[in-house]
Amino acid sequence: MSLVPFRRAAAPGASIEEAWRAGLAAERAGRPAEAAAHWLRAARAGHPGAASALARLYEDGRGVAASPDQAARWWRVAAEAGEPEALARLATFQLVGLASGDPTGLGAGRSDPERARSLARRSAEAGHPAGQALLGYLLAAGIGGPSDAIEAERWYRAAAAAGEPAAWLGLGVLLLDPSRPAEAAAEGRLWLTRAAEAGTPTAAYALGLAHEHGRGGPVSIEAALACYERAARKGHGLATVRLARLLRRARGPSAALPVLDLLRAAARAGLVEAMVELAEALGAEEVPEADPEEAARWWRAAAERGHRGAQRALAERYLAGRGVPADPGLAAHWLARAAGAGDGEAARELVRVLEGGAGFEHEPDVVRAWFELAAELGDATAAFLSGVVHATGRLGSVDLAAAARSWRRAAELGHGLAAVNLARLTMAGAGVERDPESAERLLLGAAARGEPHAPAALAELYGLFWPEPDPDRAAAWLDRARASGDRVAEVVAGRLARAGRAAARSTIGAGTPGRTEAVAGNPAC
Repeated sequence: MSLVPFRRAAAPGASIEEAWRAGLAAERAGRPAEAAAHWLRAARAGHPGAASALARLYEDGRGVAASPDQAARWWRVAAEAGEPEALARLATFQLVGLASGDPTGLGAGRSDPERARSLARRSAEAGHPAGQALLGYLLAAGIGGPSDAIEAERWYRAAAAAGEPAAWLGLGVLLLDPSRPAEAAAEGRLWLTRAAEAGTPTAAYALGLAHEHGRGGPVSIEAALACYERAARKGHGLATVRLARLLRRARGPSAALPVLDLLRAAARAGLVEAMVELAEALGAEEVPEADPEEAARWWRAAAERGHRGAQRALAERYLAGRGVPADPGLAAHWLARAAGAGDGEAARELVRVLEGGAGFEHEPDVVRAWFELAAELGDATAAFLSGVVHATGRLGSVDLAAAARSWRRAAELGHGLAAVNLARLTMAGAGVERDPESAERLLLGAAARGEPHAPAALAELYGLFWPEPDPDRAAAWLDRARASGDRVAEVVAGRLARAGRAAARSTIGAGTPGRTEAVAGNPAC
């Protein structure tokens, strides 16, 4: 771009109006830099038309270096004179945070939705179609003040009648709202069609959604695909994602391959949904052209941006070694990230990974935090396993008090074996205050819910830890434990026999001792 020296501007003695007209002539002749020089002089003197024209040059970077700050500065000058277009443009700048608070450009980057709505209203009331369309959007979306669909429709219709494509789009979206009747939705589809034909990619995308979901007319997957492709070819990222997704769903996993470059462009532009869709398309095992390594890279990109589904998917790949080296520890890390954002499914998967022993190479405090996080999200198994690692010293040292807290949480979530383990600690006073009656309540509740380890624990409670040992009740529960096939019953039977608490009618001591985990002081894990 070659900038024309300011010496070609209107002579100092020329009038402001002459400078304005000279700028118009220079622009018509294809000399925007010269036009900018003339308009700068007129705009500095307060000519609203020149200020608006200069703002457009700064927006487009024609004849001057593109500068949102300078564009906002000159839109402000024109808006202060009440120029309707300037009011609308300045409203947009205020909305997206490009308008500075003063002519120097200081304060740029702060959005002011209320100010934007006020400016848009002034432009709309002055009859400017773009201002009317913008005000309709702000009212419909509730930006800068309360939402008002009725008034939004009124302004949209005024701008639509004047031929404003943005109003066709806004009116179409408004009328297609699910709360509207069918006839309104049908009209909305017509307005979207008109806007799409005028080249508005967002309208083509919205029209694709209407065709795909049958809003305002019949479902047409082919029409939806055509609309999405039209918008995608113009760089609409979400339309690209919908196009790829619908192609895969309607025509098979390989159908999305021709649009991978469009997806890559949207993903490189930072659209997380495009990263996810691209990863899914590249990672489909049934597609010969699949690229698991590139898929994993896009899963990671989306995961790093906080997408919980991507974090789970990346964890799955680390578990399976698909596209990345197998690394259960990293799988646990990404599952914990998703769980920390409130993803219950990730929390449950994290528990399964930790249950298998993966992830324990991390610092003990980190692993404990993972268990506790999953438990907080309502995973009973996580709370149970948290108790196990505390009780067994798997993470450094035995802490029966912490184990009791974890098992209490798991028992509250309905985990039967956690209730049994908590009861065993409680009856023995290990890590908690000794309280046989509380242990009895826990065990009777667990037994009523069908927990198979509860009968043997009740036998132990009544035979060894009850204030007045009751061999008959102990024997009855022991028989129930044996009948259910609980091998821990034989361990308990041996302890009762050694303590001289065996009832005559029980077959205490019969059989072969099984696992010893579910005994007091060494709970089942």
